[in-house]
Amino acid sequence: MLHFPRAVYILVIGTFFNRLGFFVLPYMALYLKDKGYDVAQIGSALASYGLGTVVASVIGGHLADTLGRRNTIVISMFGSAAMMVCLSQVEDLFLFQVIALLAALFTEAYRPASHALIADVVDEKDRVMVYALLRWAINAGWAMGPAIAGMLTKISYLWIFLGDASTSILFGILAAVWLPQFGNHEKVPLKHIFDAFGSIKKSIQHTFVDYRFMQVFLSSFPIAFIFNQSLATLSFEVQNRGFDEFHYGLILGFNGAIIILTEIPLSMWVNKQPQRTMIVSGYALIGIGFGLFALAGGLVTLYIGMAIFTLGEMIALPVSLAYMSSLAPADMRGRYMGVWGLAWSVSMMISTTLGIQMHASMGYWFWIFVGALGLLSAWIMSFNPYVVYQRLTAMRKSPNPR
Repeated sequence: MLHFPRAVYILVIGTFFNRLGFFVLPYMALYLKDKGYDVAQIGSALASYGLGTVVASVIGGHLADTLGRRNTIVISMFGSAAMMVCLSQVEDLFLFQVIALLAALFTEAYRPASHALIADVVDEKDRVMVYALLRWAINAGWAMGPAIAGMLTKISYLWIFLGDASTSILFGILAAVWLPQFGNHEKVPLKHIFDAFGSIKKSIQHTFVDYRFMQVFLSSFPIAFIFNQSLATLSFEVQNRGFDEFHYGLILGFNGAIIILTEIPLSMWVNKQPQRTMIVSGYALIGIGFGLFALAGGLVTLYIGMAIFTLGEMIALPVSLAYMSSLAPADMRGRYMGVWGLAWSVSMMISTTLGIQMHASMGYWFWIFVGALGLLSAWIMSFNPYVVYQRLTAMRKSPNPR
């Protein structure tokens, strides 16, 4: 029986409902295609959402450490709900891009606060398990959400926007009523809360000289590129093979179903293994899984590739979060998580547009490229960061040969 502080279970429940209603982003490309926009226009809209996640990572981390964990989550959820409703009413592409950016900013700003809150209330030895539990909640919702959204699109795309907004409001209420407030907000002057630029500068000064952090940070870019293809390019791959939105939702739901059934028991084993070894293994499996999409075939190939991808995801991601939380000073946990999220956000901003265009021009070679990216991330994490740091330090100190 798992016993954790109440805040953990509130985050798990709120995250489950929020992810259950995560309808809009997986179907945004198909929604815009239905509106008559071409590949370039769809890519630009997805890139706008990606830019919003970039801003959300740094702003969310800053607010988590100054305004407080709970307050940041509440603002994020209610702001997300408002933006999703606005997004459903927009016809002009430029205005859609602007609101998509704001929607991403609010939707994703809660993540650094959520991850930092877990580090606040959970002992380091238990964090892999708790981050796995949080991911279990995400994927429990994910297992049902896309399939539900796929059915709602048969009625009207409007319902996916309203459903997304409703679940964000529910999470916001749960957070406001039951989450404790953690962070330095009571000690931080109001002017520092609004000094996002200074906070970001401090974050960079700390994180970019931490060689262990930078190893994880750099390895996250290729992995994030792979993950983002499930939200854009994979939907086109499913259509190219002759299947509709409902089957795309089922494939995404299959990913969540595997996690629901196996991640918690798997994490009990993973928690006992060397963390960097688990990250390397997981990253390699993530690449191999999506790389299999290069093989010809119908749904069977897609389901096998997704199963291998999911295994890698379950092994690598909870450990990555726990490893990152152990690197961060207590008063900068939100910002460390935010800067780490920046790698994912920047990659999303680039990879959605780039991925759609590359997939259209490269065909099955695109998935081979994606598989190679997973192996690249595994290779980056395979080096001992302390040894690399020592060698770089020795090189800087050694005199240049004449």
